[in-house]
Amino acid sequence: MIYYSANSIFIIGRSQEKVGTEIKGYHFKIKIEKSRFVKEATTIPISVMFDGGVSKYSGLLEEALDAGLVVKPKNGWYSIVNMQTGEVEDKCYRAKEFVKPDLWEGGLLEQLKPLLSEKYKLVHTAISDEEVESEFNGE
Repeated sequence: MIYYSANSIFIIGRSQEKVGTEIKGYHFKIKIEKSRFVKEATTIPISVMFDGGVSKYSGLLEEALDAGLVVKPKNGWYSIVNMQTGEVEDKCYRAKEFVKPDLWEGGLLEQLKPLLSEKYKLVHTAISDEEVESEFNGE
């Protein structure tokens, strides 16, 4: 393998989504081994179902839980947190409801986007000519 000249190296694993004995799709875990744009050792979950293709919101429930935008008040149920007031909504949802756009498009996705960018994106800043000059001059 050529690791040094590659810009990105992704390791992809998969597991099956079954209903009974019938395979309905796959859950992929993409591990970032090397990247110039995403933090290394990051794992990104993506679900692909045969009847609907790539699930746009796959993996976001777990990220929302980590970020505190969604809480798990009881086993198997999830509630959305109002980030302005800190109050937990009374209505509870099942995990399968978080693959529908209704919950995400109501503002939850917009709150999650900057948090995900901060968590996964590598920050690139330009180095000024003065900084390069001072580094070479030993200042």
